[in-house]
Amino acid sequence: MKRRWSLFIIIIGFLMLFSTLYFYDKGVNWTNGNNHSSEEINSDEFMEVNLFYYNKLKDVDITCSHEYVLPVKRNVKKSESIIKETIELLLKGEITNEERVNGFDTEFPNNEFVLLSHSLSNGKLDLSFAEVSGFTSGGSCRVSLLASQIKKTALQFPDVNEVNILPESIFQP
Repeated sequence: MKRRWSLFIIIIGFLMLFSTLYFYDKGVNWTNGNNHSSEEINSDEFMEVNLFYYNKLKDVDITCSHEYVLPVKRNVKKSESIIKETIELLLKGEITNEERVNGFDTEFPNNEFVLLSHSLSNGKLDLSFAEVSGFTSGGSCRVSLLASQIKKTALQFPDVNEVNILPESIFQP
């Protein structure tokens, strides 16, 4: 009887392993809540964007340099407000377990810290955020990294040459 149970457990284990490999091979995207196959993601409806987060493993000397704010890829539905939606996705702070293991980290999300408005004119993007007491202040390292995550995420878009975060006092140490 024990032998049957052992065989049964082994078979179940193999089925779980093969189903995991099957879904991985099919490109099912479990990381951002959109379970689209790779064929769907590559359609004209979706666009690959980068969300920039701080990578603490790369910053071995803890310099808090902007060079350690690095991209992670996400697939988002194309829209007229793709910049706004990408910034809002960044603010959700949804870093996968694999990305965390690889050193990525963020202090987003904060439910009160939201994008209030945005405007793009002549390559200049103004992003206005809600002021949240204590969230956007602190040491210069922390606030610099938060601002850098937002700016780098916005600057990936070809129409954006400059990013202004408003109010100007929001990311002051």
